[in-house]
Amino acid sequence: MILLGPPRAIVLAGAWALLLLMPCGAQTLRKSPLPCAPSCPPRDQTTEVSEANPHRKIIIDDVIFDGPAPPPDSRTAQRVIEEIKQHQWDATHWLDEILEVSVRAAWQENGYFKAVSSGKSEIVFEDPEGQHVVLTIHVDAGLQYWLGNVSFRNSDPDQGLVFSVGELRPLLSLQEGDVFNVTKIRDSLDAIHRRYIEYGYFNFVATPVTEVNDSKQRISLIFELDQGKQFRISKVEVRGSVPGSEAKLISKLHPGDIFKPSVVEDSVRAIAPGLSDEELKKALSLRKNEKTGTVAIIVDFRQHPPIDQAGSCENDCESDEP
Repeated sequence: MILLGPPRAIVLAGAWALLLLMPCGAQTLRKSPLPCAPSCPPRDQTTEVSEANPHRKIIIDDVIFDGPAPPPDSRTAQRVIEEIKQHQWDATHWLDEILEVSVRAAWQENGYFKAVSSGKSEIVFEDPEGQHVVLTIHVDAGLQYWLGNVSFRNSDPDQGLVFSVGELRPLLSLQEGDVFNVTKIRDSLDAIHRRYIEYGYFNFVATPVTEVNDSKQRISLIFELDQGKQFRISKVEVRGSVPGSEAKLISKLHPGDIFKPSVVEDSVRAIAPGLSDEELKKALSLRKNEKTGTVAIIVDFRQHPPIDQAGSCENDCESDEP
């Protein structure tokens, strides 16, 4: 059993969690780094770039893929090379970032779930911009996998699922028999998470569990869902000088209703047309009470410091608890 690396609001569980929380490379690029499968092997990489001045930039002048295993296809190879060459890399841990984030991600998007990459760099010259290097990369692709069975289960075996399997399956970005694509799996998890959050399940957590069958080159996927409690609106309050705004807002957001972030946002915009995203973030405060499973909605049109994005009560909501 292998757990995929965590996307937003995804929590790892089990013995594999410790491995996957220690990726082989840094985690500062646009894509999320992918877990080492099955673990982080020793690398054959040589970084000749001096780290005496970590503020210097690394500029990749050329990228060479060696060995008998080329990138999954020419378009993928070209995309990886362009991404690497267009980015100016910080001098610290830059090679690990490239190997883990850019290279392995490309293979794992094409079903090579256990791909392992290594690389060597050679300084060509230095100029005021930074150190120019040529990068040689080797990839052991391993087997290509396809998606096997997909199932959903509640983390609490005594409770059923809030949404039926028929409602959850259309949220997936790939279907059984498709090439196993880690990025699409994460997109699917994001879609499931948004569905639950939109229906008031702010403490929702999904754990993707993979079961790898090398002989059939299939990876079965189980979405284990910790649904949590459903939150409802406790009160609605408007502060400021918008005449009749509180009555208008209460007519749209009733105490006792399920808290739906998009409905709250649309309702606030309805009483204050032309409100920008930044103004909305400053005006809307959500106070979550874990004990009662409720959220108080406070809309303040007076000047005050910005808060987290409206409707995102999963991280730093104000607490309405005593």
